[in-house]
Amino acid sequence: SANVALICLDSSDIRNAKKRLSSMLDGKDTMLQISALKALINFPKLSKNETLKQFIRSDIPKLSNLAITIAGKKQDEELLPYIISTLQSIATRKTSRSALQIFIPHRVENMILQKLLENKYCLNNNAVGFLEALGDLGSDATIKILPLILEKSESEVLLDSAVDSYKIISSRIMLHNLDTYEIE
Repeated sequence: SANVALICLDSSDIRNAKKRLSSMLDGKDTMLQISALKALINFPKLSKNETLKQFIRSDIPKLSNLAITIAGKKQDEELLPYIISTLQSIATRKTSRSALQIFIPHRVENMILQKLLENKYCLNNNAVGFLEALGDLGSDATIKILPLILEKSESEVLLDSAVDSYKIISSRIMLHNLDTYEIE
């Protein structure tokens, strides 16, 4: 399992370790791929972006979640759109939200808002993850957009998510303003 993969990461011979990990990831054995990804969690810089993109898009949730975790730890903004796209899947939503917390909040917020704008704020239930992530990271820019989403939403689930995000962001902004006021 992961311990076997960690053994592959022999620090005295990094090229050999990379080659072994690469062969594990390129193979067809899902368990070996999972082991290799678990090892890469501890060494995210060893992972190639193309490999992470491939596994982020995997139909196997375990592979996708591990790749999302690695991408978050790697903090490469090239991977940000791929992580954001996984917010639409229930199987990867929680991991994606955690990984996105590591990135600069306004960058994530802008990308999600752009994705919502592309859909003209007409969303289906797959957009719940976007709204939840905006609740985690959003600012007053999101608060300005949420009424447009509420207006066009026909789904109770989306309405609830939008209202929850609005409340979370509002309370965070109010707390920040109170802290700033107390400092002055």
